[in-house]
Amino acid sequence: MDEQIKSVFKCPDLQFERFYTRVLDQFRPLPPRRVVCYFDDQSVCCGPSERGQFVPLDNKNNRICWPDDVRKVLRDEGGNLLDVLIYLPGSTCCIGDAALFVMAFAHELQHFVQWASSPDALNASKKLSLPLGASTWDLPHERDAVIASKRAAAAVIGPDEVAEYTQTQIGVGCPHADYWAFFKCIAPHEQYDWVRETERLSTQKKHTLLG
Repeated sequence: MDEQIKSVFKCPDLQFERFYTRVLDQFRPLPPRRVVCYFDDQSVCCGPSERGQFVPLDNKNNRICWPDDVRKVLRDEGGNLLDVLIYLPGSTCCIGDAALFVMAFAHELQHFVQWASSPDALNASKKLSLPLGASTWDLPHERDAVIASKRAAAAVIGPDEVAEYTQTQIGVGCPHADYWAFFKCIAPHEQYDWVRETERLSTQKKHTLLG
């Protein structure tokens, strides 16, 4: 196991530890940063619709609201703050939904890759203004993470299983059906340059502001 990656499983479902390793394999080689992946049995510091969080660690983020059992794993044995926290709440980890776990973990891992490889583009993408009627997954860094999550899920649990799961989520009465309809249309091996798209939209925004 990577020395740079530490994992904490509070969730009692041991099958997820196997999926965890298989998802990581889809992202190797990982950026040389120190990461802690925390899979909780509770849901803290997450909104009701959030399936995970990617958090670059600094003194500000370390103080936000993490409970003691999370905060104590954010430092190494020498007391130095690690670089990144990937946090999945109990609402993702403890409902026996392997597909959701795989997709959520892959999604946050892709944000980690974005942050390590193109931090300026990631910040710029987060600052883009969404047009009326658009959704957060229309932001370049989010679309890129959705593509990565579908690609990883297809490799780990199988493309047919991903398609069946997605169709179930689109069903009448299911929350976030609009997201899953978008997810269904994504090709897992789509070639998408999120950095270039961020640059294009940022330039477009500047021209609009200048009139």
